[in-house]
Amino acid sequence: MASLNLALPGPTLPPAYFVTEPASGFEGVTDAGRVVPLFHFQAYIFPVEGKQLPFLPESEGKLFLELAERKFLDNTKQNAANFERIAEPCTECNCHGWVFTSGRFLIQDVHVLAILKDNRYAEVPEARVGDLAIYTREQMAVHCGLVRPARHGEGVAVESKWGPFGVFSHAPGLHPFLGECRYYRTIRRSHCLAIRRKRE
Repeated sequence: MASLNLALPGPTLPPAYFVTEPASGFEGVTDAGRVVPLFHFQAYIFPVEGKQLPFLPESEGKLFLELAERKFLDNTKQNAANFERIAEPCTECNCHGWVFTSGRFLIQDVHVLAILKDNRYAEVPEARVGDLAIYTREQMAVHCGLVRPARHGEGVAVESKWGPFGVFSHAPGLHPFLGECRYYRTIRRSHCLAIRRKRE
């Protein structure tokens, strides 16, 4: 998922830029032995020239993420009636990390299709609970989530993490990310990669 540029309004919050930084000491490994780099989000706060910043990211990180998420949802015109919150914002992981590392790390888009291949996923025409929803654009997995039961009525929902922000349950087509949704299934008992300490 791409970095998010956020210019938060109001006198107390400076602009911020979310980037991905390597997760120190750990790496993911597919069933075929392929190494998958792991990351976390890091928010960089830009000072406002000539002004002392009343916002302290070290002690007010939770507030910052909540406000940044609100701005993101507003900018992407999300209707709160279309989704249900599963988890609060956090910088530990993105959507791919939510699926393939149980929320411990971030995985970059470029590695997802290789994970599907190595871990014996097959595309299926209709989703069932436990499958993956993979959103692709220009042969790149730009978003993904876990297939869950629909909140109301028939069909399925998708549980996905939205960048450094919250985890939401939503209809397969109601989310802020572009891409064609396809469903994948595996015979593995878990979607998670093996996580190991980096070799010296």
